[in-house]
Amino acid sequence: NFLRSQYRAGSLHVRRLLAADTLRQKTSLRAKILNIAANYDLNLGQPDSARNWVQESIQLSAEIGDEDTRQKGIATLTQIYLRLGEHELSLNLSKEQLQYLIDRKEWSRAAACYFAICLANLQLGNFEEVTAETAADIRDTEDVDYE
Repeated sequence: NFLRSQYRAGSLHVRRLLAADTLRQKTSLRAKILNIAANYDLNLGQPDSARNWVQESIQLSAEIGDEDTRQKGIATLTQIYLRLGEHELSLNLSKEQLQYLIDRKEWSRAAACYFAICLANLQLGNFEEVTAETAADIRDTEDVDYE
């Protein structure tokens, strides 16, 4: 599969980068690359490895005060939890992250967050919440200027 081979190549490249002396320091760049490594592993069907990478990314981002990279790591972690069947954890993280994204007017990332919330609720059998919560949140943002 061509796409899988591309993910493997990207994953190997990212691992080499993380092993380089210049990226062993606690920097925002290292935190971002750790998150990229997590996404590669997730796409390669290795959610446990992905969780390790992203947890390191989130911890490092928090330590150095890079909130945006931390939030991107949290978004990756919600997807990992969905893949691992840990739907309650995914739901809780997504709900926490949603307000941050709305406050920053990051609508595309907020949409992805809504999607994760809906998927987690569906997997948990919370069918009423899927429609009621989403409809209420959409009504709350009807007056938003998207430009």
